[in-house]
Amino acid sequence: MASYTLAQLREAARERADQQYVAGVPEADKFVTDSELNGYVNRSISELYDLIISCYGNDYYVGSENISLISNQSAYALPVTFYQMLGVDLVINDNNFITLKPFMFQERNQTKGYPALSNSGGGYSYHLRGSEIVFQPTPMATNSVKLWFIPLAVVLVADSDTLQGFNGWEEYVIIDAAIKMAIKQENNVEELYRSKNDMVLRIKQMADNRDSGMPQRVQDVEYDVGFKKFF
Repeated sequence: MASYTLAQLREAARERADQQYVAGVPEADKFVTDSELNGYVNRSISELYDLIISCYGNDYYVGSENISLISNQSAYALPVTFYQMLGVDLVINDNNFITLKPFMFQERNQTKGYPALSNSGGGYSYHLRGSEIVFQPTPMATNSVKLWFIPLAVVLVADSDTLQGFNGWEEYVIIDAAIKMAIKQENNVEELYRSKNDMVLRIKQMADNRDSGMPQRVQDVEYDVGFKKFF
């Protein structure tokens, strides 16, 4: 996997849009300033990120964080880098976990007055509410839960900040940023759009084949005992 700095992505986008500039030109005199182009690049990174997630997000980008439950507290702040939930585990000990399931908003009052088991935390379910995760029944024990989630896309700020590429997929960012530049200059973007569509097709074809020896399958719902399985 290759890494590309913000400065490299910016230069490549200028070349692709045929909008190179002579070194030493003041920032204010550039048709598209470096600061403006940084914004284009970061928005293009977000587009690529969502495209990959829509194909196979729970394999390419995964983060985790533990939350300590507090007795009589049902709502907890989500991690600041949180984007989409992948799963929630109740931590029993270092070797045992219970996979928690979500409850629907319409089910928010079903367990009122029925606290979860104080020792094991059995019976917990969760719901995402704005920037919080809510558990029901209200925890009566000091267990911890582990959140598995897709983090927010990286935002490049300094010229040395890097984007981790996947076999050339970062070319999408370069092409899309170039399109944004060309549109501002009212240049023809037909060829750039063709290149972008080719990249989209390539990513969609390949993103779901990361573990080609063991392709994805339908979730096993018959064997669901909650605790982590050992083989």
